[in-house]
Amino acid sequence: MGNRIKIYVISAVLVAIGLGIFFYKHFELYIPLVPHEQVTAWTIDAQVDFTADANLPPNVQLALPYQTPNFRVLDETFASPGYGTAETTAGASRTLLWSKRRARGDQSLLYRAVVVSRTGEAAFSAGTVLPPPVPDYPEHFRYTAMALLDEARAQSADIQTFAVQLLARLFQEPMREDVKFLMDGARTETEKTERAVYILAGARIPARVLLGLTLDKSNRYQQLEPLLQVHNGEAWLTFDPETGTQGLPENFFTWTVGTTNVLDTDHVYRPRLAFSVTSNIYDADHVLAQEREKATNVLEKISLTNLPVNLQNVYRLLLLVPLGALVIVILRNIVGLSTTGTFSPALLALSFRETGFLAGVLLFVSVIGIGLTMRLYLEKLQLLVVPRIAAVVCIVIMMIMVLSLMSHGAGFQTGLSVALFPIVILAWMIERMSIVWEEEGPRAVFSEGVGTLIAASLVYAVIMQPQVQYLVFYFPELLLVVLGCMILLGRYTGYRLMELRRFRSLGD
Repeated sequence: MGNRIKIYVISAVLVAIGLGIFFYKHFELYIPLVPHEQVTAWTIDAQVDFTADANLPPNVQLALPYQTPNFRVLDETFASPGYGTAETTAGASRTLLWSKRRARGDQSLLYRAVVVSRTGEAAFSAGTVLPPPVPDYPEHFRYTAMALLDEARAQSADIQTFAVQLLARLFQEPMREDVKFLMDGARTETEKTERAVYILAGARIPARVLLGLTLDKSNRYQQLEPLLQVHNGEAWLTFDPETGTQGLPENFFTWTVGTTNVLDTDHVYRPRLAFSVTSNIYDADHVLAQEREKATNVLEKISLTNLPVNLQNVYRLLLLVPLGALVIVILRNIVGLSTTGTFSPALLALSFRETGFLAGVLLFVSVIGIGLTMRLYLEKLQLLVVPRIAAVVCIVIMMIMVLSLMSHGAGFQTGLSVALFPIVILAWMIERMSIVWEEEGPRAVFSEGVGTLIAASLVYAVIMQPQVQYLVFYFPELLLVVLGCMILLGRYTGYRLMELRRFRSLGD
């Protein structure tokens, strides 16, 4: 394989890996693409009110959300002064037990969950689902139920259509006489859905009831709504029992799976469970930080935001260097812009972040101009290379000090913050320009100086974009894309844009 093919393959692999991780983090981990994006989170309160038996210790058991497709629970809190709490998980259910040795009078307990929408999050786990045994129906119930099942089976092709046909008969209005007999005693929608599960067992079809809440800004106080799930041998299919519509409704937050016993109490009077739902606007960064605390995915746990703030600020700066280097590669190899040094303009652009652009440009022109004059004078002293460069560094520092004092005396604070690396780079640029002056003349020095300033300005314009800074920090894998582009541009040997003018006369 030739070097050209290797470079294409390496570049393609780097770009593919970088973009793959980038899209995965955005579409699967929900990391936003723009800074300060706002997301809607829902606060769900389940409040249990009751009157305690003064002679016996109260026990209150509440079913908690466990499997929540399309939603992720960010935070859970329990408001239960004086009560002990114990949480248990068994199978697809999770419960919270409140208990207290003595309680008197009216009591109120609160469970609060903050959830955020996450489409496709944690679908219902199927595992191995065995067909249920046929229930021991009462004689007349058995005859009627089997007749209804045979009728639905005759007009269906599979379990999915069978469930739709059966629900259409059980929940149709007006209700048929045989269905009234089967639904006798089932008053609420939840009880009717449980009765449908009971009848489906006669056909040995696994079925269960989901209870949940529809998160709606216009309806704060809500009750649990039932949905029916049947298993087709591969996955659980969800249906609205009243309409037969398949699929989990939008904004439906699943509370319990397979059980309708949400609240269980001992030694209390008049227990009451009420739900309320409110929506709140959160910053996406805050939501991601909370999700990361409970994350099991490696890419969710690994983030620069987990570092201390001072290190985060360091990487916010360092991660911009490769991007500035890519801009320089394009300007030198594609455009053909001549600069003093290869990546000096990128480092100067980073220093402009500290000084401000206009102050940085003035500082650059002043230091280079005065420093170049002093360097040409030092040349007459015939100093050795290392002492001469050291002297230039000393001169640059003194010039920056004088300029800072003058700015401060004039009431200008912009430009007083200067990092160490621009000082060394400026000294090196002065040395380089003095050599070019001697070899090629002042015109070449002016051309390189202007090119350096233009390149630094373009790099500054790119790295100072808030969107660019955000993407590089939260999606550092994009540096693989930058690396792939650099490697690909390393094989470019065609004309540079600025050379086309030189050869224009050849084409006439």
